[in-house]
Order: sequence, then structure tokens, then C-alpha cells
Amino acid sequence: MSKTVLVTGATSRVGIALIKELADKGYSVRALVKNRLSERISELPKSTSIYFADISSDYNEDIQSIKEASAGVDVIIHLAAAVYNYRYNRDEFLDINVIGTQRLIDAFIESNKVFNKTLHFLLSSTVSVYGYKRADLLTENSPLKPSSNYAVSKYMAENVVKSYAEAYSNIKYTIFRYATFFGDGYNDHIYKVFDLVRNKTIRIIGDGNNVLNFVHYMDSIKAIMLSLENDNALNKVYNITDGESYKQKDLIELAAKLLNVDLKPKHVSHMIARIVSVYKESITRDELDFIASNRRISIDRAIQDLNYKPDHILYNEAKDIVNDYLTKRR
Repeated sequence: MSKTVLVTGATSRVGIALIKELADKGYSVRALVKNRLSERISELPKSTSIYFADISSDYNEDIQSIKEASAGVDVIIHLAAAVYNYRYNRDEFLDINVIGTQRLIDAFIESNKVFNKTLHFLLSSTVSVYGYKRADLLTENSPLKPSSNYAVSKYMAENVVKSYAEAYSNIKYTIFRYATFFGDGYNDHIYKVFDLVRNKTIRIIGDGNNVLNFVHYMDSIKAIMLSLENDNALNKVYNITDGESYKQKDLIELAAKLLNVDLKPKHVSHMIARIVSVYKESITRDELDFIASNRRISIDRAIQDLNYKPDHILYNEAKDIVNDYLTKRR
């Protein structure tokens, strides 16, 4: 018998692609959707059972719908989240990312008392829980130092999931700490940097030797699929990137080369860049803080346990990304 999987954040680009992959593999898929009017609902496979609810809401209608969606499921893949610090305040992050996660697991427990089911709960988290600037090679056992409201909320969500797994023997988890996404639909932040390069207004933050990490959104899905039928993934945390580390200055030089721009960018401190970005509104503070971040991420555990090997490397796809940018910006 195929497993029944509930996916939150189902109408995101990752959610739709994941649900299609799950359906193709024979899973029975349920989608939890917040917006009843979302045009992207039509992109879900026709076999998908759709439930409407806001996980951050305590209205009885939402809670009841979440219970119905989670009744009898084997797996919950929790993608829904508030992400951008410039868009949400601390309380909103807590309501959506922390309390929403707790509400989702509570609904499963309440609705599955008669089923006595074992739940595999997969949480989409972030490498931001390590903090923005780290000199050490970051493994899943490295100390966590979240410094933004978003990162703190994801740190708390991870602890919520782990606490339930400790309290209930029938709840298992897998947590994925993803690097910054790239790929079709997730390249806008890269395009903004290209704009600055073409306009020759780009600045290198600090000395430019800081290390950035990326992952293609389809490789985030690959990691999920690899974990579903793998007992090695139970009660584990995994860093997921494209396996490469990119220096800020090297990426800017590569962008200038591919865009055919003669560029000799100036250097500026992170603090000054923050002030300038706020007034020029060319990029958000989230994007600026990422550009200034420094994290070397190990994916050795995912390689060993899941046989994870990324199919998409940012360097290898940079030319295609630039060509797509030029097509859209003309």
C-alpha cells in the first residue's frame, strides 16, 4: 500500500514540483493550501486531495481542516513558512513558523488517535540557524547561532519537532537545513546583483572572500525524496547545498564576465552597504545580509546517509541563468 503524504506550502514552486514527484512515485498526496484563490492550485496533479487552512490561525475552521488533512497520513512534509525579515515581524514569524509547526503536529496527534499511525515529519529549515558569519566548517552538530527573526523562528521550529519526537515514540523527523535557493522562479535575487553589475554600481562587501552557499530547488526536492524510504534519515538533520562554496568576489567577477561588463568594483563595509541599500532600495536587507554572510557548509552526512548528490551546480548553470536574465530584462 502506498504511503499517504501531506504537503504544506503546496502551491509554492517547490511544493508543486514536489507533489508532482510524489504523485509520479505512487504516493497518495494531500495538499494543505492557505489561499483558496491561488491560481497555482490548477498546477497540482488532479490526483491531489486539497485542503484549505492557515496554519497560523487558531480559528476552529482552520484547525478542523488541518485535522482532516492529517488524519491517517504517514508523512507530513512541512514547507510552509514565513521567510523574509523585511516582510514579517517577530510575532508573525513566531505565529507562522513556530506555532504553525506545533499546530500541525497537534492536529496529527488529535486526528490519529484511532489510527495509531507512525508519522515521519519532514521540516524545511535553513542554514541561517548557524548565524550569518562563521569561520568554522559547519556540520549538523555545529553550535547554532541564529541572529535574525527568521533564523530564530526556524531554530525554534526545529526544537518543536524534536521535542514532539522525544515525547511521542510514533513521531519521527527529518530536518533539512537548506542553503539559498536558485533555479527557475528563485533567481530574482541573483538578477538584482546582475542589475548592479550592469550598472557598475555593485560593491564588494568587505574583502569579498566570504563564502556563500546555494542549492537548486529541485535538489531540495531530491533530498526529500531520498529520505522518504530511508530509515537512516529518521531523527536526523541534514545540511543541503549544491556541495560548492562560492566567494563573493568570485561570483561578482563571474557575473561581470558573463555579462561582458568591464568592472572594477569598490569595496565597502557591511554597515555602510546596509545604509546605502536602505536608501537606494536596490536590494533588500535580507539579500544584502546574505551577500555579506560567511558560511562553509558540509553536506557529508547527506552524502553518506542519503546518497545525496546534487544534480545542479550554480557555477555550471551560471551561463544559462545570465541568458535567462538577459532575455527577461530586455
